Amino acid sequence: MILGETHKNRPTTDTMKKLNILMSLAAATAFAAFPAFAHEGHEAQAGEEVTVRGEVVDMVCYIDHNATGSEHLDCAKTCIKMGLPVGIKADDGKTYLLIGETQANQL
Repeated sequence: MILGETHKNRPTTDTMKKLNILMSLAAATAFAAFPAFAHEGHEAQAGEEVTVRGEVVDMVCYIDHNATGSEHLDCAKTCIKMGLPVGIKADDGKTYLLIGETQANQL
């Protein structure tokens, strides 16, 4: 290609903008539909009692910097006593957010 010469097959700015908009809409549609598929098959479990075994974690530090284990125990107790969200990092690799009142005096 000679300097100053334009390439005829190069997409224009308008074409690129349209492509970006189309890709964004496709991604948004896919992500909007994802929760419906993720929830599929869980209806039968509603109200079912389950036992989860694992480590109790304060969700703020766990989400922020993956803080777990005995080296984070004192901080986790402090955060949970302050009323921050509590979760269970289960043995199966899943993390569950606990909802309801915490019993801070039992820590």
